[in-house]
Amino acid sequence: MKNSTWFKSVMCLAWLVLATTLRAERQILPILSGWKFIKQDMDVAAPAAGWESVTVPHTWNDRDGGAASGRTPPNIQTPAEAAATAAAAPKKRPVIKTDDPHMKDGYYRGIGWYARTIVVPAEWQNQKRVFVRFEAVSQVARVYLNGRLLGEHRGAFTAFCFELTAHLTYGATNELRVQADNSVLADVPPLRGDFGVCGGIYRPVALVITDKLCISPLDNASPGVYLTTKSLTDKQAEVEVRAIVSNGTKVEASVPVEFHIKDARGDVVALEQKTVSVAAGATASVAAILSIRNPHRWNGRLDPYLYGVTVNLLDHARAADAGGAGLPGRSQLSAVGASGGGRAARRMDGRQPLLEREPAA
Repeated sequence: MKNSTWFKSVMCLAWLVLATTLRAERQILPILSGWKFIKQDMDVAAPAAGWESVTVPHTWNDRDGGAASGRTPPNIQTPAEAAATAAAAPKKRPVIKTDDPHMKDGYYRGIGWYARTIVVPAEWQNQKRVFVRFEAVSQVARVYLNGRLLGEHRGAFTAFCFELTAHLTYGATNELRVQADNSVLADVPPLRGDFGVCGGIYRPVALVITDKLCISPLDNASPGVYLTTKSLTDKQAEVEVRAIVSNGTKVEASVPVEFHIKDARGDVVALEQKTVSVAAGATASVAAILSIRNPHRWNGRLDPYLYGVTVNLLDHARAADAGGAGLPGRSQLSAVGASGGGRAARRMDGRQPLLEREPAA
């Protein structure tokens, strides 16, 4: 699950959730190089041969973005030059006179286009499912495949995922295009701040290839597996593990699902199996409660112990797909606060600190 897991004042464990397969291995294929880019709005079918060649992560504000706060980006200056520029910078952002409506904030806020070709093997047809996952695009993204709009994502800081399977030409070259837009939009935060909202595909992109039956990557681009600590004592922990199973076939499927937890040494400490029925072209949620005897609690940097959680979809007793999602847990934590000139997060019961104390500044 792409969303951050927050510190909470509850008793729970810590998990390292793995995403591996044994038979039909899920493939994660990064697509970072080979992109074409142009900093202006274009027709979705416009030829891209003359566009600039870039790799992602990429932003079109790498040089002018510092104008948002009166700074010149340090990546185009020496350290000494950057320090001198910062010292001489006005407290208020300079107003740059321009007739370009995209430069009202002193740096380009508008539309840019990206294009990339992908070659899809013929043998994937009717055998595999193909997804594209973006870790983030600023701040509105419209994604096209072979000229067809797959969908739109609004927001610069979250991942999103689209399925390509039904729209691919197998055994041939396909074209993926992304229209990115960092214009000022009333419904897309942040609306203001002492920083720039740089536009572009500024986090990695990857293709995800699975079997027709898979753990869905489409639920907010998460791994499709969720953990909840139901109870925790020194003698026993109970953990709910829930998975979203997606059926890409044309018939209903009865899918055996295996849940297991391993300790830090790799030994299995809890194992359950469930069966879920999933209609053709649909998804279904399946969950199991797993128990761990004498659980080892996570205690920050002093004892960063992790359990591993894996969910397998089984095909004739073999793993057809697998996935997981992390829920780093804590043992009765309070918020981080200042104490004695340093910082330390402490347990609510006042015993051992979560983190070693940092030296006073």
